[in-house]
Amino acid sequence: MELKINGHNVALVFGMAFVRELNRLAGVATKEGINLGMALQTTIPSLIGADPVAIANVIYAATAHVKTGRPTQEDVDTYLEDEVDDWDKLAEKLVTELEKSNVTKRPLQAMKAAAENQG
Repeated sequence: MELKINGHNVALVFGMAFVRELNRLAGVATKEGINLGMALQTTIPSLIGADPVAIANVIYAATAHVKTGRPTQEDVDTYLEDEVDDWDKLAEKLVTELEKSNVTKRPLQAMKAAAENQG
């Protein structure tokens, strides 16, 4: 998946760098400040619900592989505020990409199965 952020085409990659960055951004922390990770488990339901912060975090984390000229979180926020009209459609596209990645597809499948069993 590719987005045009701040005038540059940026490939979003949902690999290990993505998971590490998402854990840094949205991981569960203890009261002592120790990050336990688990950002996928907390972010996926919010992403499916088209939560703007979850979408922004997922997009920003998916740029973690960019070595030079990586968009900032502010660049991603500006892109979302100025360019996105259909948040649900963007969220669906991101979920589809997560389903394709060998790193993220299993946790996503588990979360969807758990949600179906509760409903």
